[in-house]
Amino acid sequence: MDKYVKIDGGYGRCIAATGAVEIFAKTEKEKGNNVYVVTGFPQVFNGMEEIEKIYPFPGTPFIYENGISKGEFFEPEPYNDVAYYKDEKHLATVFNKLLNGKEEYVEPKIIFSENELIQAQMFIENKKKEMGKKIVLLQPWGSTGGIVYKEEGKEQKVMVDESYRSMGTGFVKKLAEKLIEEGYMVILVKAGHQALVAGTIMLTDQTPNGMQPIDIRKMIALIPYVDGIVCCDSFLHHASAALGTPVPTVVLWAGTNSKNLGYEKQVNITSWKKCEYEPNRIPHDRDYYINKNKGSNEFKLEVIDEIIEHLKEGKKNG
Repeated sequence: MDKYVKIDGGYGRCIAATGAVEIFAKTEKEKGNNVYVVTGFPQVFNGMEEIEKIYPFPGTPFIYENGISKGEFFEPEPYNDVAYYKDEKHLATVFNKLLNGKEEYVEPKIIFSENELIQAQMFIENKKKEMGKKIVLLQPWGSTGGIVYKEEGKEQKVMVDESYRSMGTGFVKKLAEKLIEEGYMVILVKAGHQALVAGTIMLTDQTPNGMQPIDIRKMIALIPYVDGIVCCDSFLHHASAALGTPVPTVVLWAGTNSKNLGYEKQVNITSWKKCEYEPNRIPHDRDYYINKNKGSNEFKLEVIDEIIEHLKEGKKNG
């Protein structure tokens, strides 16, 4: 019987699911069953031979009528599982538990074609020749943080990510300035619609202000060829893990839990303030967590020197 697996959420969550999905697809294929993945981010699963087909959702009409109704449907939800919200097991571990029945960590995985990697390498090498600098990928905002808001005739404001997983805007500007001062070229990832930081280059998968969008796979393929990654809890650190953390990767944690979402081979720096981690998709009082965690993502400036040290020495945990 055909199996349909729906993986929802953002880029990072989908990347974390890849290892478990691949095992599930391989197991079912050995039984003679085809596995189809239904997801908002099909690019993440491209190249996995065990998966019969990947359907974008929304965007695939009549997927239930033409497919799911004739097979078996799975929708694993780690956030609602006790292993995730109480035992602080890793997201990838809980996906594996729900899909494959094993509460074991399984590495996420992204597969690129040879041409995708060649194009990414050429892009980075050309930028290095042009600027004569090392390159750092910086993803400071995981969701809404940094979006510029301006009413006509009024002063510009920057919206706050109230999950507090995004870095604070003031800290981001100081961090970018210091990286540039230290001789790095800073590429802001998925930041075209957000607050500008002078002297940086922006890559986005959207089309704000006439910017040329870049596919998410092309962004991720850059990882092996840059000199470092600095990010919050975001798709970038999941992608770095899926590629085996090939470059120094520093992740700053505030409103979300590194035990649930972080990776040991990366450098994980936690907030100066003890956070109450807000649950996902479970009934809770959101205002409680917003008030408890306020300001936790405005990291202390001495953290910047620690980040620079990790990048220069290539330090990794583990």
